[in-house]
Amino acid sequence: MRRPKIHVSDTGLAAHLIGASPETIASPTSPATGPLVESFVINEVRRQLTSATTRVEMSHYRDNHQRKIDLLMERNDGAMVSIEIKATSSPSPAMLRHLEWFRDKLDAISPGAFRAGILLHTGEQTLVVGDRMHMVPISALWGAGPRDAPQ
Repeated sequence: MRRPKIHVSDTGLAAHLIGASPETIASPTSPATGPLVESFVINEVRRQLTSATTRVEMSHYRDNHQRKIDLLMERNDGAMVSIEIKATSSPSPAMLRHLEWFRDKLDAISPGAFRAGILLHTGEQTLVVGDRMHMVPISALWGAGPRDAPQ
């Protein structure tokens, strides 16, 4: 995508500015919940990357076929991780379809560059779902994470 995607760095302020109350945000069907959770996670990942010893570029993807990926992370050596962020406590493997598409495209162009596709969700379950595809709770950002998490 050629246009930048803007995330407000203070999601509490963002929620206030759009008039979203704590009750509104707690509802997974609220139109504000998904974008606020996405901004929160991206801001947290960016914050954590400031202490990384390896430089990582962050971007997003959207094309004219309605495929989108919330966060692409690329190291200087070309290794990439794709992340989808969902405000759901019951993720499904179908939510990985754009990450799987990206994996297959990148594998065809640059074998070995794609390291993992991760669906971060508001639930508690960690699952490995197919080839380099993972469903991981957002809370893993602050913990040790799953033992089989991609490097």
